[in-house]
Amino acid sequence: MKKILILAISCSFLWSCSSSKKKTKKVAKPIVKKATKAKEPVAKKDKTKHQVHWGYTGAHGPSHWGAIKPEFATCKDGKAQSPVNLTWHKPEKGGTLKFGYIPTRYSIVDNGHAIQVDFPEGQKAMIHGHEYQLLQVHFHAVSEHTIGGKSYPAEAHFVHKNKEGGLAVVGVMIIEGEKNEFIDQLWGKIPSKKHQKLMDDKTPFNPMALLPSIKTHYHYKGSLTTPPCTEGVMWYVLNTPISMSQMQLAYFNTYYTKTNRPVQPLNNRKAINY
Repeated sequence: MKKILILAISCSFLWSCSSSKKKTKKVAKPIVKKATKAKEPVAKKDKTKHQVHWGYTGAHGPSHWGAIKPEFATCKDGKAQSPVNLTWHKPEKGGTLKFGYIPTRYSIVDNGHAIQVDFPEGQKAMIHGHEYQLLQVHFHAVSEHTIGGKSYPAEAHFVHKNKEGGLAVVGVMIIEGEKNEFIDQLWGKIPSKKHQKLMDDKTPFNPMALLPSIKTHYHYKGSLTTPPCTEGVMWYVLNTPISMSQMQLAYFNTYYTKTNRPVQPLNNRKAINY
């Protein structure tokens, strides 16, 4: 009897444990991935935004050019800089200027410092016996060079280059006077936005129209008149000016005025008259 009772109790206990295990069986929970916070895009630094650029006034003006960038150091340390004051001396023989410019297409741009007219290959000049190609003409107001201490309302720079890479710049003084019809052609093509280049294929332009008939000039060795102020530039400044009307000069001054680097010391150089 005791054996039967013990067997009954054991069976009851085993059934209870088995039932309990079924009830407490864990159900696997679905795997839920935790939402990760989206990373915000990192804004790229604008490398050009804070670049210091040169100008003609204030902390970016000519007296500070040499300190703006290491490559502008010649603007401060150079000993053969341009522009200069030119004084009359008895002319020497030789040193002729012969311009073989022809009517051509051109492009014009407001480069942020000047109005510049670019020309394709084919505009030749024989300067003191050496052949050069005209690259571009740009304008400063007032003139950069002075003659006998006198400045002019504007000055045009004809920038040439030879096969060896040497630069020759012909400077032309501009006075207020008669209207220049060729200047009207250029001024009417100036783009409305800076650094926007406008190409004119329909109305050819001859750069000869911006030169006086008399080619007597001053010659000296100098530099670029804008940063990086590279030296070794051959300068030929005509002492006969061309003219623009008051209205034409005033129109140019709506774009640029006082874009002239002050005259620099001649040091051991001499400007020769031809």
